Amino acid sequence: MSKLATQYLDRIPSEQHSRLDNNISACRQERRGQSRDGNIHLAGFVTYAPFIGLFTTFDAMPFALAAATTAKPTPDDERARWNRLSWAIFAALVLMGTLLIDGPLSVLQTASIVVGLPVLIVLWLGVTAFFLKYNHTGWRTKPSCSKDKEATHESR
Repeated sequence: MSKLATQYLDRIPSEQHSRLDNNISACRQERRGQSRDGNIHLAGFVTYAPFIGLFTTFDAMPFALAAATTAKPTPDDERARWNRLSWAIFAALVLMGTLLIDGPLSVLQTASIVVGLPVLIVLWLGVTAFFLKYNHTGWRTKPSCSKDKEATHESR
């Protein structure tokens, strides 16, 4: 205890001193219990949240690839289980191969750049197309009558 706290406690009568000590220790125990419960919940969340994200991604990726490789899919059709399973196995093999690379980190960095550059180009094309379409239409809907058509032509 600090010197100031000791001086203050010396002035308090012994009955009040013991009551004060009991109150302080009860408050400390109560606070410890609350923070311990909060820490347990936080630790559980921090432990399981990445796995939930991983499993969701690992489930969505084969589904999307199966949808892309199915001939003439409709939104109501369920993709073939063998197709989704084959894509999931392929993804697992790629993931395990990445984890088993026994080389320097520069190999993984180079592979990420080689794979990421084409994706970057496709994303750039998509964003460019979006802005070109936005500049052309300006989020306007098609006019429903001839007066609206004339008004939109005059505003341009």
